[in-house]
Amino acid sequence: MSSKDVIILTGNEVYLTDNFIGKLKKKYMSGFEDMNFFVIDNIKNRGDEVGRFMNTIPFMVEKKIMVIENCDFLTSKKSLAADDEKHIMGYLDSRVDENILIFNCSGIKVDSRKKLYKKINKMGSIVKYDKLKENELVSWIKMYVSKNNREMSDGDVHYLAQVIGYLDYESPLTLYDVKNELDKLISNTEKGGDINRSNIDSVTIISIENNIFKLVDFICEGNSDNAFRMVYDMIGKNVAAHYIFHMISRHYRLLLRLYLMEKDGYSSNEIQKAMGLRPFSFNKMKKQQRQLSQNKVKKIYDMCFDFDKRVKKGLLDMETGIDMIITAAKE
Repeated sequence: MSSKDVIILTGNEVYLTDNFIGKLKKKYMSGFEDMNFFVIDNIKNRGDEVGRFMNTIPFMVEKKIMVIENCDFLTSKKSLAADDEKHIMGYLDSRVDENILIFNCSGIKVDSRKKLYKKINKMGSIVKYDKLKENELVSWIKMYVSKNNREMSDGDVHYLAQVIGYLDYESPLTLYDVKNELDKLISNTEKGGDINRSNIDSVTIISIENNIFKLVDFICEGNSDNAFRMVYDMIGKNVAAHYIFHMISRHYRLLLRLYLMEKDGYSSNEIQKAMGLRPFSFNKMKKQQRQLSQNKVKKIYDMCFDFDKRVKKGLLDMETGIDMIITAAKE
């Protein structure tokens, strides 16, 4: 029995989790999937099915695979029913098969103190797929583009990685979203052809965070015409005015914090880590900082703070508040 035959899959990158399961199916199953691959969406009152399926001989393939989804019973907030836990633990204690049992915990925070987790950690494997870091995402994009017989320069790959939104702070996007954008770019270019920045700008959905950077660029420059145009374009595309206001306020708060941390002697690396900023975002913020005095940043942030209170009391419309901020920034 292999130590890899019982697996807990964790992490937030669901694409890589699904890809892992897909590779196992490809490795151990060449047909007859209906009889050898089984998914349990909810284990409640079905714990006895685990042993029954796993302990039967694979039909015309090397191994059978069972995937248990919705594993919130491995979090700190929920637990397995006593009978289900008894059946699963009993199977793990006495199993003789070499089939593969997977607990798919993608997207949830597992509790390593759980009895079942400890058991699997000891006898099997914990496989974690977190979201890719910037250099990993760049490599993945290059691989996917090359696999689909397209070319991209290193500069354009880095540009796409930045603007697509996957790397944004607390972004909910996964590689499925990146793949969808790449598939659109691939379908709009010839086989063997180049995907360039012009293609990216015309086809790809640019992330809200990058749009906010552009909007604040316009506001910092006092370019009110473009700022107004961009705000109402975003609202026209169903981006809520409250969200735009929140992002502008957050951005000026970060700019103010940048000034204060520099004044207190923090290094660039320390500031980036404390503020949760990637080098790309930090460098853009530094550029904006050079256009504004600390007093100007504080003035706009104080306006945001005041407008937020007034909006919550019904004394100000949010879109009007955004207009007033853009106008004040030009003065």
